[in-house]
Amino acid sequence: MVLMENDAFLTELTKLFERTRERGTVTCVMKIVKEGQNKPTPKGEKRPEPTLEEVRAPGSGYGVLVRATDGTVSYTHLTLPTKA
Repeated sequence: MVLMENDAFLTELTKLFERTRERGTVTCVMKIVKEGQNKPTPKGEKRPEPTLEEVRAPGSGYGVLVRATDGTVSYTHLTLPTKA
């Protein structure tokens, strides 16, 4: 998985929507993730669910992973909260 910068992701996302405007489907998935936790959890274990206050806090390390695909090409972007 290659993460893209803000401007590059939005540019490629726009191109993806334009290519599929007449025919095709774009699937977008958003997921709350903790920065640095990219390893899968062992089977049978669950990560604790963060509260909304934890996710929104500046510097919390939580962000939103956005994935967009049309079935052939996929783009990924991680958005982290900005520091106040």
